[in-house]
Formats: sequence, C-alpha cells, structure tokens
Amino acid sequence: MTYRSYVGDPLSGGYSNEAWGYAQSLMMYDIRAIQQMYGANFGHNATGTTYTFSTTTGEMSVNGVGQGTPGGNNIFRTIWDGNGIDTYNFSNYNTNLRVNLAPGGWSDLDVGGNTQRAYLGNGNYARGHLFNALQFNGDTRSLIENAYGGSGNDRIYGNSANNYLRGNDGNDYLYGYDGNDSLNGGSGSDYLSGGTGNDYLYGYDGNDSLYGGSSEDYLSGGNGNDTLRGESGGDRIYGGAGNDWIDGGYGLDRMDGGSGIDTLDVRFWSGIYELDMNTGETNFAGETATNFENVYTGAGNDKITGTSGANSINTGAGNDTLYGENGNDTLTGGKGNDYLVGGLGDDYLNGTDYSAQGTGERDILRSGSFGDRDIFVLGERKGGGRVFYNDNGNSDYALIKDFDVHNFVGDVADKIQLLGSSSSYSIADVSVNGVLGAGINFFGDLIGIVQDFSASSLNLSDSKQFIYV
Repeated sequence: MTYRSYVGDPLSGGYSNEAWGYAQSLMMYDIRAIQQMYGANFGHNATGTTYTFSTTTGEMSVNGVGQGTPGGNNIFRTIWDGNGIDTYNFSNYNTNLRVNLAPGGWSDLDVGGNTQRAYLGNGNYARGHLFNALQFNGDTRSLIENAYGGSGNDRIYGNSANNYLRGNDGNDYLYGYDGNDSLNGGSGSDYLSGGTGNDYLYGYDGNDSLYGGSSEDYLSGGNGNDTLRGESGGDRIYGGAGNDWIDGGYGLDRMDGGSGIDTLDVRFWSGIYELDMNTGETNFAGETATNFENVYTGAGNDKITGTSGANSINTGAGNDTLYGENGNDTLTGGKGNDYLVGGLGDDYLNGTDYSAQGTGERDILRSGSFGDRDIFVLGERKGGGRVFYNDNGNSDYALIKDFDVHNFVGDVADKIQLLGSSSSYSIADVSVNGVLGAGINFFGDLIGIVQDFSASSLNLSDSKQFIYV
C-alpha cells in the first residue's frame, strides 16, 4: 500500500498507527501502478458524480448513496472518477477547508486541526483527508470539475477543467486556474481569481476582491464594497451594490459601477484616456464606463468630464483636462499642466497634489460658475504639509479664473486655500506671461495669480477670501 500501517515505526516494532488510521481505498500511487499494468477504467463513475462526506462518521456518499461507515470518523482515501461532471460537496462542513482539484492533489477538511484525520503513528498525521488520483496519460476525463466549500474560511483550487467553485459562507479564496471557470464567493469577504480562460466571477455578499486574469471574463461584485480587476482581455465588469473599486486592466472593457459611490481606476494606462462620466463613453471604441462617481487616471494627457452629482476626479502625470460639471466636486490634476473647471456646485480645485507639489507646473483653476463656494488650492496639510508651486520663481503657479469674492453679508463666494498662516504670504499686482492679476507670493515666490483682480481687492487676513490649513 502507499500508506503502510507502520509509517515511521522501526521494522522491529509493532504497528504504531491508530486502529482506524489505515487508508480506506487504494491511494494515488497504488492506482497509478495498477493502471500502468492494466490500463485505466474510465467506466467507473463515468457520469456526473457528487461526493459528500459525513462530518460525524466520515462516511462517503456517492450521489446520495452511502458507501459504508469507516471506523473512528476518519477520512483517508483517494478518488478515481472515470468521467462526467463531478463535484466535491463540502457544504456541510464548518471547519476551514483547503480543497485542491489538481491531479495528485489533496483536500484538508480541518486546516490547522486533526478532526477526521488519520493518525499514522509517532506523532504523524496524514497530510490530508481526500486525495485525487493522478491523470492517466494526461486524460482529463478523470478530473473532478466542481467543489463547494462550507461555512468556514476556505481555500479552493481548480484545475485545467471548466470548474465551478463555490465558497459558501466564510471568507474564502477561490482560484480557477486554467479553463473557463465559474467562481461564486458566497457570503463573507472573498477573494476570487479566474486565471486563464473566459471566467465568470461572482462575489455575492461581503466585501470581495475579484481578479479576472487573462481572456474575456465576467465579474460581478454583488453586495458589499468590492474590488474588481479585469486584468487582461475584454471584460464585462459590474460592481453591483456598495462602494466598489473597478480596474478593467488591458483590453476593451464594459464597466458598470452599479449603485453606491463607485471608483474607476485606470492608473495602469500611461496613454491618453478620455471619459464622459455622463454617457460612459471613452476614447476607445468598445470600452464604456457607466455609473461611476470617482475616477483615477494615469500618466497620459487625459480628459475627464464629471456627472451632475458629486465627483472626485484624480488625474496623474500629464497635461490633463477635468470638468466637474454639476455637483460638489473634488478635482485633482496631479503632475503636469492641467486645466480644471469646477462647474456648478461647491468644488475643490487642486491642480497638483502633495507629492508633485506643483513644481514646474502652470495649472489653470477655473470655477466655471458664480454663486458657488469653490476652494482653490495652493497648499495642503496632507503629506506633512505642502506649499504648492513654490521654489521656482515666476515659472510655476496656479492661474485662478472666475474667482468670486465676498462682497456683502450673506454673499456666497469662493476661497483660496493656503498652508500655514497669512504672515508667510504677500499679494502684489503682477503681469506674467501676458496674464494680469493679483499675484500670491510665498516668501516672495509666486505661487498663484487671481486673474482680473488687483492686489488691493484681496486681503490675506480675510477669512471670507482665504483659509489656512
């Protein structure tokens, strides 16, 4: 036998394993040896077969028919299945499972424990409970295609077949690997990885993480705040309910954030990315992104147009164009010479960010409307505190357009955000690159110009015009 009754015991001694620690079937190398001599019997369990196991007796049932109760509530056997669409169903288990459908792999029905595990003697337990037979001459008919987890935190690994893997309750990890797989996380916060092939991934309940892999995949987050990444291939990605984060990856994807406050992440793309968040249309024929509230882009010269609601639009490096449209929007241009237009609503306009700091940049920050409470950012407390557009003289600055100054009690007006206190700043009339306005200086270094305003019309100590962080 592959597993002797005296594993680890000296030949001069007696048997050391428990009475019920023997293998309950021929094991994988026994089956391999017999098949090498006589060939494989693919007629054994040649139709769709479901294997279940009792948590109290260890008895295996095949399509609901019990196969006899082993002693000691142990499970220690190898499965050879001739053909059909077959399933390991462990949905009655509440322990943490590790299920591996690979040929020669094994499943552990009590990860970290020894429940139902054969004791082999001298402190040694079997590495698993249920083992898969090796493939005969690479013939895939003997593969087990499907597996269902229980209510614990399970890990389920597929094989080269088209697998259906279901985690059920608990925080599960499901890996499809090769083939066109279907993965269902069930309740709990699950991790699903499709691998190669055209896969279907469904997070169901919980805050799930879905990774499509290569080829054309279908990802659906279900309920919860999910992270969905299509990776390569033209994918269909649906966030569902909750605040989801979606990254389509390479390929022409159809992405829908669903309900909630959803974020589209295309930072992986270094070329130009254009998106009208109202229509979902992009500059790539065949790629759409609908029902998103927030967007992150990469290093290209991007153009993003917001919706009528509140949006957060963050563009990376490159000379970007951001339109907030209606709603109270947060626009962050990042590195590069950016053009930001807030539109209607109380907007937060930041042409750079705390890492780029605006060095070498000339950003345009435009309200786009009057009667709103917009904030034009020339400094932030984030990242330890940064004064933007500093240390480069008159060559970098933010040009502020459509600034609405407070004129009377109850008036609605815009503000300029600075870091520190008013004593570090000064205002003077300037003419730079053909632009006239009130120049805002940080210890003599120009950081911003309020176009069509005179220095006398602005007061650094006026909290209705300036805020300090």
